[in-house]
Amino acid sequence: MVIGIISEGKEDFAVIEIILETLAKNNENIVFSEFEVYPIRPSLFQDETDLSDTTIGTFQGVKNACESKTELDMFLSIVDNEYIVIHLDTAEIDNHDFVFQRPNKNEDNYSTELRNLVIEIINEWLENSHKENLFYAIAIEEIESWCLTVFENKDTTSIINSKEKLSIFLEKNNLTAKKLKCNPNDRIKYFQKFLKKKEFHKIKELEKYATKNQSMRDFIESIKNEFDKL
Repeated sequence: MVIGIISEGKEDFAVIEIILETLAKNNENIVFSEFEVYPIRPSLFQDETDLSDTTIGTFQGVKNACESKTELDMFLSIVDNEYIVIHLDTAEIDNHDFVFQRPNKNEDNYSTELRNLVIEIINEWLENSHKENLFYAIAIEEIESWCLTVFENKDTTSIINSKEKLSIFLEKNNLTAKKLKCNPNDRIKYFQKFLKKKEFHKIKELEKYATKNQSMRDFIESIKNEFDKL
């Protein structure tokens, strides 16, 4: 089984990859030696054409990939390529060129309602194609709030400026790229390394962390439910 990922950035890919691999490794229906996660966008193998496209690795890049459907169709046409994860952060969704109305933030189910609204938009971009092949990693507000679950003892869903707050925690806990002997520009390896230091890749710890972020929990449950059907 190969699962492709269309994400806003490389950090997002790193977080989603760890989650997928952890869930696959701990599901008896998955032969983990035959399991693979593949970066569709942003690609890790960019050529000059890719590098000239400033939308790759952005919200707009994900939208473009969905609307063109070229990369999705090509990926799913290959044997064993069964699923695609589409990732979006919601922090700046109001600033884009489509009408969007957030649910009431004071409602208990705000996170899940917002996730469902974003999923509806993604499916509109895709003209409702490939729905049976898709998982949705909708991070509220940013995927860094998923990472904050390894440090915070409270719900991280509504934390504003989670990128900045994560940087502070990493500095305080000696988990900077320098301390971990990582190239700071290699965002995938760096995110994977500090998350594994916090045992994000262990199923019991991952499930514990997920209790502190509803959007992360919704994503994990969607994966587990599908894997359990295989």
